[in-house]
Amino acid sequence: MATASDYLENKLLEAALKNTSYSGGTVYLAAYTDTFTDEASAPTECSGSGYSRQSLTFGSASNGVIATSAAVTIPATADYAVKAIAIVDASTGGNVLFYRNVNTTVKSGGLTLDSGNITVTLD
Repeated sequence: MATASDYLENKLLEAALKNTSYSGGTVYLAAYTDTFTDEASAPTECSGSGYSRQSLTFGSASNGVIATSAAVTIPATADYAVKAIAIVDASTGGNVLFYRNVNTTVKSGGLTLDSGNITVTLD
């Protein structure tokens, strides 16, 4: 993942500097049909062809980096193009936490990302 959303940046700043509570929970991988051009509003999310958001599991952070600790499969019953992916905080709706523009096709049968293939870095 390349970019933290404004939503998350603000939550982390307020938690660190204003003692405002912020608690994470289950996070999900979401895929989009367009790229992010303005993080204030996410592009159109994929739909149909068996697509659904998938929960992510992360290991422990070290040196400002955290990576998934289990494989995740983006489901597909037909091919579809993906222009962006994001880590979001709900199985539907919710807030984008991190995003990255990509250019790939999820083939029928799904696309599996192995454990450790999704990383988030704060520096």
